[in-house]
Amino acid sequence: MLKKRCIFFIVVSLTLIFIGCNDKKGNVEPEVSKAKFSMEETLILDENSKSFYTIDNHKLKAKELAITDEEILCFNKDTLVTAINSKNGEDIILYKGNKVYKTSFIGELEYFNFNKEASKAIYKLKSKDDEYEYGILDLLTSKTSKIDMDIAISGNLIEFINDSNLIFYGASKTEKVSGIYRYNIETKEVNLIKGINNGFITYIKPISEECFIYLLSNFNDEKVTFKYNINNSKEYIVSKDITKIKDILEYKDQIFMIGSLKNNLFSLYGIKDNKVNRLVYDFPRGISDDSNIIQVNERIVFEGYDKNQEKNNLFEYNLLDKSTNIISNNDGKYRIIKKSDKY
Repeated sequence: MLKKRCIFFIVVSLTLIFIGCNDKKGNVEPEVSKAKFSMEETLILDENSKSFYTIDNHKLKAKELAITDEEILCFNKDTLVTAINSKNGEDIILYKGNKVYKTSFIGELEYFNFNKEASKAIYKLKSKDDEYEYGILDLLTSKTSKIDMDIAISGNLIEFINDSNLIFYGASKTEKVSGIYRYNIETKEVNLIKGINNGFITYIKPISEECFIYLLSNFNDEKVTFKYNINNSKEYIVSKDITKIKDILEYKDQIFMIGSLKNNLFSLYGIKDNKVNRLVYDFPRGISDDSNIIQVNERIVFEGYDKNQEKNNLFEYNLLDKSTNIISNNDGKYRIIKKSDKY
């Protein structure tokens, strides 16, 4: 079961019947549903009320989704990807247009991430024998391809940087070289992007098709955040003050991050010209530990709370006037669901 699972129930009139269970083998023909999914730019879930919302004119607007018993993993304009527990493991369900595709996994899915089109996914599967498998799932055909190479991937530090390539942090099993690698899912070619021999990486995330951010911790417990460009192999230091990153994005000429600095203060920060500025102070009093961030027009949206993380709200930081406003009407347990084509 994917970690931090939130199973929710929605009463709907639409019944979807799925055919076939491929145990990660062969094709599954799509079943045609009676409804067509059309998604906006944003999707918010209140885990307490099991309600969905979009952001409309700086307020939450109710969104109806014809799904049952499933956790939403990602979405884009005509696609929704969900997960649900099954008898022997987990089912991944793709709603695309008016068609439904299902892939069944035997074992526990510990990690799942998508390309921009939400047509392919990287997965990490734990078997009943406590063995791990990394692979690529084609969500439209239900075909899987195991990532088999001489490099051990470190935990969940693997991401799509574009539709054909993954970046990951790992170590060669034969040459004893640690570093950041690129894996082409079509040719299965592996290339070392950057060797890491003076510490280890605790965070890595693409912010565009050319660049990614990574957080390096050296053996003296010093932490440095870098931005790396894979086209010209150049990198520069973003900050030496960041100790933890929960989520990060780049908008225009600035990087925005939810995380911690050396003072251990977990908050929303803006980073420009190697300077890290705290953007949120007493309103809200705290940032939710699991908060994602998204950029909506000239605003950064995040999850915050006053007293209790179980009763949080949705906030937006205005990049123009530097103000913070609440955009949810009531306390809830709001979760920002990331759009697959947004870094």
